[in-house]
Amino acid sequence: MAKETLDVKIEDASRYVGTTGKTINQYTVKDLGKTVYEYYCQKYSQLKISPHEEAVFVKDRLDKDRFIAVPISRLFPIFTTEYEGLRKWPICPQVSPDKRVRIISSFIDELSGVEYENQPVEIKQKYLKRERTVFIPPNLEYGGGELHKPFLSSNIPQKTSKDFDDQVTKWASSKLSALYRNKSYSKFPFPDTILLYPDTLKRGDREFF
Repeated sequence: MAKETLDVKIEDASRYVGTTGKTINQYTVKDLGKTVYEYYCQKYSQLKISPHEEAVFVKDRLDKDRFIAVPISRLFPIFTTEYEGLRKWPICPQVSPDKRVRIISSFIDELSGVEYENQPVEIKQKYLKRERTVFIPPNLEYGGGELHKPFLSSNIPQKTSKDFDDQVTKWASSKLSALYRNKSYSKFPFPDTILLYPDTLKRGDREFF
């Protein structure tokens, strides 16, 4: 394993690597000659960290080949939700949503003197919880009156359901094939060949090509 040091207070979930199999008062950082718990107690004495927390590996922000052992509560986990993108997120949640709320609540108590543009900021314990806001895709009409519908029936699934995500994803991925199959509503002819280019290719180069 690459050289290991501790120079971070909070890590984001996208850099999670794996577990150490030990608690923070058991895992010793060789370069420092002290446990993760001892390090955090000395450098971040204001944090209330249990010595029995699990120590996990994260990637260093600056050196991708270096791993760092940190307390699991210092991670900011991303949890599986109804969103298609987050459902396929490769990092598993470290704690349950309820436990996450409790941990964050205790963490908020440690924040004091927070300012934004020289104005004091008060962080309340209550958190906002509301129903997911989504865009309901429309029916697309192609040539010959063919409709490309996002849902299999007139009964739209619950917006928080997997069925809703699956049908919308399938609708979005099949729009182009449906267009070529049924032709456009305006009956405008399509070319036989379509060139795909990266976003980094400048417009002048594309037009010249």
